[in-house]
Amino acid sequence: MANGKQNNGKTKEQLEAQLTEMIEKAIAAGDVIRVDGMVEVSAKVSPNGKDASKAYDKLLAVNAKGMQALCNGKMAPATEKPEGKDERTEEQKAAGACDYFNYGYDLDVRAAVRQELIASLEGPEKTIKKAFDGMLLAGYSKAEAADMLRVSPKFKGVDGLENLLKRIAA
Repeated sequence: MANGKQNNGKTKEQLEAQLTEMIEKAIAAGDVIRVDGMVEVSAKVSPNGKDASKAYDKLLAVNAKGMQALCNGKMAPATEKPEGKDERTEEQKAAGACDYFNYGYDLDVRAAVRQELIASLEGPEKTIKKAFDGMLLAGYSKAEAADMLRVSPKFKGVDGLENLLKRIAA
């Protein structure tokens, strides 16, 4: 970054101005909406032990054009880092809209897989207890909840199911 320049000879300030202009055009076109956002820091994690908050302009893409505008015009994902010396340009290194989408999408998928994994590690007793408690919260009686779990295909073949249901319902 000789003489404060990068990316096709543009300074950081020029690139920021270009991004700002692109975002303002996307807002005017309805591809991005601006809403009030708030960042909050609790006293527990604050270095001075005090709660704090700060308002900011939260920008939300409503379509692919908006996503592209928020990513400085880049839609494609960043080029993978090569083994050895990294000679990619700043443009190749920059995250595009696809990177952010893929990250968020993967978070959702991973969360579902994680919950399934946790449930399998808990064993049937905790899973049955959670299901029973959920049914009670939904308004079922203890007897109704036990009957529904008894005939559930999910718990078919669980050793000691009847004794477990009696203990839970007691």
